[in-house]
Amino acid sequence: MSRGHGPFFWWCGGRVRRWASTAAVRLGLLGLCLGSGWRAQAAESEPDSSLRVLAERAGLTLGVAVDTPVLNGDPAHAALAARHFHVLTPENALKWGHVEWQQGRRDTRAFEAIAAFAAANSQGLRGHALVWDREIPAWLSRDDPRVFDAALADHLQATMSDHRDLIEVWDVVNEALGPDGHRAPSSLVEVLGPSYLETAFLRARAEAPQARLFYNDYAVLWPGPKADGLVRLVKALQQAHVPIDGVGLQSHLHLVPEGRLDWPGIRAHLRRLGALGVEIHLSEVDVRVADLAGADQGRLLAQADAVYRLVSVCRLEPACTHVAFWGVSDRYSWIDTAIGPDDPLLWDEQAAPKPAYFAVQDALLGRPWRGCTTNISGVGPSLETVTTTGGRLRRSLESSQAEVVVTDRTASWHGPQVDVRAWLSEGLTFRLSAEVQTAEGMPLQWTLRVVDGGGTRFLKVTETVATGAWQSLEGLLQVDLQPPVETVHAYVEGPNAGHDLALRSVSATVACAPSEATSP
Repeated sequence: MSRGHGPFFWWCGGRVRRWASTAAVRLGLLGLCLGSGWRAQAAESEPDSSLRVLAERAGLTLGVAVDTPVLNGDPAHAALAARHFHVLTPENALKWGHVEWQQGRRDTRAFEAIAAFAAANSQGLRGHALVWDREIPAWLSRDDPRVFDAALADHLQATMSDHRDLIEVWDVVNEALGPDGHRAPSSLVEVLGPSYLETAFLRARAEAPQARLFYNDYAVLWPGPKADGLVRLVKALQQAHVPIDGVGLQSHLHLVPEGRLDWPGIRAHLRRLGALGVEIHLSEVDVRVADLAGADQGRLLAQADAVYRLVSVCRLEPACTHVAFWGVSDRYSWIDTAIGPDDPLLWDEQAAPKPAYFAVQDALLGRPWRGCTTNISGVGPSLETVTTTGGRLRRSLESSQAEVVVTDRTASWHGPQVDVRAWLSEGLTFRLSAEVQTAEGMPLQWTLRVVDGGGTRFLKVTETVATGAWQSLEGLLQVDLQPPVETVHAYVEGPNAGHDLALRSVSATVACAPSEATSP
C-alpha cells in the first residue's frame, strides 16, 4: 500500500520489496506483482522473457546504471534498459560535481531526462551518490571547514528535497573506507573530520524520513580487511543510533588467471551483514575479462560463470534484495575509458545478449547454469574437424554414428586431435571427454599441446588403460596461457605403434561440481 508519495510496499516472490517513484511507477510495479504468477510460468518456457520478469519470481529487483546519451541517443540500448530492469541509477547525473559544477547554479537536466524515462517505463530510481570525496566541485575551497560543511549540507538538502517524491533509496556516502577497513584519507576527512559520514546520514534521515539510506563501497564483497571494516562501520553506526538501512557492495569483478573468487566466503560475508539487520544490494556489477589469455568464447564463459554465481548468492540470501549492473552494454562501459578495452556487461556493443545474460536467466530461475552442459568443443556429429597427429586418418559411418580411426600409426603419440584454441581460455576449468577405442591393455591419454609466448608445452589431461571396447576418456583442463597464443590442440595418444586408435565423439563443457548446480 502507498500513502501520498511515500514508500510503496509490494510483495513478489516471497519477499517484501519497497521501491517508490512516481505514481506511474508505483502502478507499474503493482501490475508486475499481480501478474508475476503467470509471467513466471511463461518465463520458464520462453527464453526471451525479460530479466525483470524472472527477477520478480526470485523475489529480487534488478537495476542498471544509465546516462542520458544512452537513453536519448541509442534506441536499442534504451529499449534494453526499459525492458529488463526495475530501477535506474543515474551514473553521474546526481553527483555533486556534475550537478553544481558552477557555484550557485544547480543543473539537474540530465537527471530529469532519466527520471522521465523511468516514469514512462514503470521504473524506480536510485539516488547515487550524495557524498563522495571524488565528486566535490572544484570551486569549493577547503580552507574553511564551516563554509565547506555548509555547502555540503546545502547540496544534500537541495538534492534530496528536489527529488524526494521520486527517489526512495539513496547512496548517502560512497567509498569512505580504505583497504585496511578504516576511514580512508580524503578531503572530507581532512576538512571536516571522520564524523562527516555520521553527519551525512543524520541529515539525510532528517530530510527524507521514509527513505532507505545506504552506504556504498568497493572491495567489500569478498572477505578481507575492508569487508571487516564495513561490518565494524555498520555496527558503530547502529550503536550510535545513526540511521543506516542498507549497504551497497560494489561488484566490479576482475577475473585474472592467478586468482579465483572465494564464493563460499562471499556468501558467509553476506550472512554476516544480514545478521546486522541491514539490506544488501549488489551494486555496480560488471566483470572484466580482458586479462584472461585465450579465446573470446572462453573468456565470456568465465564471465558468465562469475555472474551466475553472483546472482545466485543474492537469490539464496534473504538479506540480499537487489542486483544492479553498472551499464547496459559493452559499448557504454566506464571501464573502457578509465581502465582499458574490455567487455564487462550482459550485452555486447551491438546490443546482442552474451553468455552472461543467459547466466542471469539461469540464476534467477534457480536452475543449473547452461554452461555446465553445453558442448563447446566445435566438433560436430560428423567429426569433420578431427585431424590426426600422425598415421592415416580414416572416416567411417557405423551404426549411424560417425567415427574416425587412425591407422598406420608409427609412434605412440599418433592419434586423433581437435583444435581447442577457439574456446580455451584462462579463468575456468573445462571438462574434455571423448569416446575412444583401441586394443585392450594399451595406455590411453588426453594430451594438450600448447604453442604460445612461452614456447611449446605438452600437458597431460588424463590417462587410463584401454578395455578393448568403446570407453570414455575424460579429464579436467585448466591452463595458463602466455600471449601470443598460436595453436592449442588436444589429442589422444598412448597405444603402441601398429595399433589402431578410434574416436567417435568429443565433448567440452565448463567443469561444474554437482553442488554448483543451483548455488555458488
